[in-house]
Amino acid sequence: MTPGQPGQPGVLLSTRVRLLNNVEYNNSVAALLGDTSQPARTFPPSDPQSGFSNNGAQTVTDVNASAYDAAAQTLAHNAVQNLGALLPCASSAGQEAACASQFISSFGPRAFRRPLTADDLAGLKGVYDAARAHGGDFPTGIEMVVYAVLSSASFLYVPELGADGPSGAEVELGPYEKAAALSYFLLAAPPDDALMAAAANKGLDTADQLETQARRLLRDPRAHAQALRFYTEWFEIGPSTKDTTVYPDYRTLGPSFLKETPALIEDVVFNADGRLQTLLEANYTFVDGALKTFYGLPGTVSATGLTRVSLSGTPRIGILTHGSWLSRHGDATMSSPIKRGVFVRRRLLCQLLPPPPPGLNVTPPSRSEVKTTRQLFDAHVSNPNCSGCHSLIDPVGNGFEAFDGEGAYRTTENGQPIDASSVLTNTKDANGSFALAPELVHRLAQSNEVRECFARMLFRFGSAQTTVLTEQELLYEAPGQLPDRYQDLAVMYVRSKLFSRRVLP
Repeated sequence: MTPGQPGQPGVLLSTRVRLLNNVEYNNSVAALLGDTSQPARTFPPSDPQSGFSNNGAQTVTDVNASAYDAAAQTLAHNAVQNLGALLPCASSAGQEAACASQFISSFGPRAFRRPLTADDLAGLKGVYDAARAHGGDFPTGIEMVVYAVLSSASFLYVPELGADGPSGAEVELGPYEKAAALSYFLLAAPPDDALMAAAANKGLDTADQLETQARRLLRDPRAHAQALRFYTEWFEIGPSTKDTTVYPDYRTLGPSFLKETPALIEDVVFNADGRLQTLLEANYTFVDGALKTFYGLPGTVSATGLTRVSLSGTPRIGILTHGSWLSRHGDATMSSPIKRGVFVRRRLLCQLLPPPPPGLNVTPPSRSEVKTTRQLFDAHVSNPNCSGCHSLIDPVGNGFEAFDGEGAYRTTENGQPIDASSVLTNTKDANGSFALAPELVHRLAQSNEVRECFARMLFRFGSAQTTVLTEQELLYEAPGQLPDRYQDLAVMYVRSKLFSRRVLP
């Protein structure tokens, strides 16, 4: 059930080149051109891998290629509308060719995230010269250069290749490759001037140097958005589909749900102690008027924004009792012990669950007007074709049965009392009985197995890979107890061989 053995070494990732995902593309053009139009919003979605939108295996289809080309044309055209902000030099008569060369020499390395080669310089200068030779003016020549750069594989792809060598050899990533990997991991953005300077001056050669840069980037405001992206994708927070005849207020509550959870993540990770345990066990949250009423909380809150409120004395605790998580892991018309239990097993404990047997009917039971949801789903445990997995999944999911499919707290369903008591089994250190969700959450929050899964998930997010043997290497390298803070865990990964070394295929 649990992949890998932390006490044994694993394997390194293979060398590769990976495509910028859509978030990284938008941030890259914003850093290069100051263009915040987010053109990748019109691109095909980045293929998720292990539940994360970072992607290391996406190929460019005709649809992608057309989208990249159209975006490059538009971005280049818009960029030259304000040449003064784009160029590092004056383009007065007689100085245009020299200014074009200076622009290429400054813009190219920032876009390619490395020094330009002689071929790069010649090729981009050739683009400018060709545009002028065909009757284009100076801005047109610069526009064509920007278009060529944004269409180039050196912009669209992030290489992790290291030096040449025989198949199977272990190689160190180059300094500019490390700079790009570090910045895209922590900021989803290209390296800044300080990071490029460090790469140029042997400032990324050691684990200590990499940690220094990582700590600096984690203080960048853009690190907040990247951390939020990690946590919301890990916990699968997002819009949900509900039957509004059953949950008529979901249209109003849904947007409130999706404000509350990011506010708690931001506060815990960057204002409080930053610990996963705190995120799971937080006895406070942030609500607007709609959520205050929905949660049945006393007091007054802001009429226009979010107000921090205590959850003491309520049945809620931490992110797993937020409406955002409960509704996303509920069905359209009722709760779902399966979805909630599968999440805990796969995403918090990193346990492997086999697929259902071929031909098995996996359609969930329909909502009843007489039975409780737990009674409907208990059939999975008694059915021998289902019990193998569902004896692990459903008891965990039953711990959240005091919350309906929208996330509202309840003590009865169809006139019958809710039973949210159960037993957590098949874990390394969290086994035991519990009566309600808070008791289950406390078990998970204090579990080293969950902390280990936290490390695995951050590695999957940062590396855009899911390889059990590779994750095993991360755990093998871990110095003693794994960190429980996002920042510390990110630094642990950056210091590891997994971050800076690859194996040649």
